[in-house]
Amino acid sequence: MATREIEASGTTSADPAAVWALLADVSTWTGWGEWDAAGLDREAPAGGEGVGAVRRLRLGRTVSVEEITAFEPPARLGYRLVGGNLPVRDYAAEVLLTPGPGGGTEITWRSSFRGRLPGVSGIVARRLQPFRADAIERLGRAAERHGA
Repeated sequence: MATREIEASGTTSADPAAVWALLADVSTWTGWGEWDAAGLDREAPAGGEGVGAVRRLRLGRTVSVEEITAFEPPARLGYRLVGGNLPVRDYAAEVLLTPGPGGGTEITWRSSFRGRLPGVSGIVARRLQPFRADAIERLGRAAERHGA
């Protein structure tokens, strides 16, 4: 089965440090996103939420367990799916925070994955694309409030 890639992006007037403060702290995700629960299952080897940390997010009955693969403040957070009940394989994602030319931040969220069964990757992509766009908008608004 082919790898599916999706990308969503948006802008906020908040600076990258304000966006990063929320993005890098999974305990804030229920405050700005749609998730019902979010937390760390395991800290990174060096402590905290850096590379090697494992976090768990839940939205309704959907659970994702993700390992942090890149932690580059305040510019890049990468992760891969290591558990949960999403019907995908080889799921990896990154969130990029780029300073805007006139200030603020461009937020880009990219994911790639393969469906566990034929046709599943298209269904997941159609659900994930608007979910990501909404998450970016919510993150940006929260960072504007948080950074003010």
